[in-house]
Amino acid sequence: MVRRTAHQRQDKFYYTSPGAHTTESRGTPSPARAVAKAIAAVYDVPLPPIVEGLGIYKLPVLNVGTLGGGTVTSAAPREAWFTIDLRSLDTETQSRLEQEVIAIARRTAEQEGVGFRLEQAINIDFSKARPQQERLNHPLVQTAVAVVNHLRRPGTPAVVAQDIGSTDANIAVSMGIPGIAIGAATTNKVHTVDESADATTIVRGIKSFITLAVALTTK
Repeated sequence: MVRRTAHQRQDKFYYTSPGAHTTESRGTPSPARAVAKAIAAVYDVPLPPIVEGLGIYKLPVLNVGTLGGGTVTSAAPREAWFTIDLRSLDTETQSRLEQEVIAIARRTAEQEGVGFRLEQAINIDFSKARPQQERLNHPLVQTAVAVVNHLRRPGTPAVVAQDIGSTDANIAVSMGIPGIAIGAATTNKVHTVDESADATTIVRGIKSFITLAVALTTK
């Protein structure tokens, strides 16, 4: 299945206050309450319909992946935070959602009377990426697909180039540099507590790495 490259941005939002012991905290600004309200508001942001044809991927999407704060149970925290992972398939949607999420985070800080700062972890801009068909038909990609299919287990589905996913190749692709990411083993239920890898496929995977390296460096 041919898929499209997804924009991705990850931010970490911090809320701060002087803090206070539990017995003195009533009515004082609370970074914890700010985080709670901001997260609830972020999840209320309306998203466009899920793009069809992406298999298990459900884009556009935003997700609060981590949150934390405080050091003891008997005090209002001096700092609390949460992270956002935002992904979509077009620049317009990505920009609009980014602006909405950041505006919510800042507005919540103002409403709760707490300090605020933002740290950007990832912001992959694909405006310089090569056209999709050029990427998918590049010799690097086609050679990798041919090698993996030549060595795949008989009876398994053919491997096809996919133009979406969270891999280190995204950085190269976003800069207009041909890039690929291939695996050494067959996996199941990735990023879940039931994630697993089929150990019996590792030998074929290593063979494909070696073959690909030779193919790309030998004329």
